[in-house]
Amino acid sequence: MLIHGSAKTRRTRTPADPEWVKFLDPEALKENQLQETLQMSLSDAGLAVRTVNTLEGVNIFTVGDLADADMEELLKIPNFGAITAKKCLRALDSLGVPFVS
Repeated sequence: MLIHGSAKTRRTRTPADPEWVKFLDPEALKENQLQETLQMSLSDAGLAVRTVNTLEGVNIFTVGDLADADMEELLKIPNFGAITAKKCLRALDSLGVPFVS
């Protein structure tokens, strides 16, 4: 039996909630936006379906996973060549996410 207001039914505020965000200082807001972007799925980042499927095949599911990936290792993946790598780097750049490797 579910009780009204239980943890399963209670709405919680998320970082995207304008009431919550307006109290952040600009640096914290920027960091919050970066964290949200890093958690974004690859398909939401605008990558092609084939690229997303290839990356998900090697356990890269989010923008953050891609940003942390090693370029040399990525280029060893079948169906992931220099052109695909450039598209991924452009997608990261357009999102304002630095590529670590």
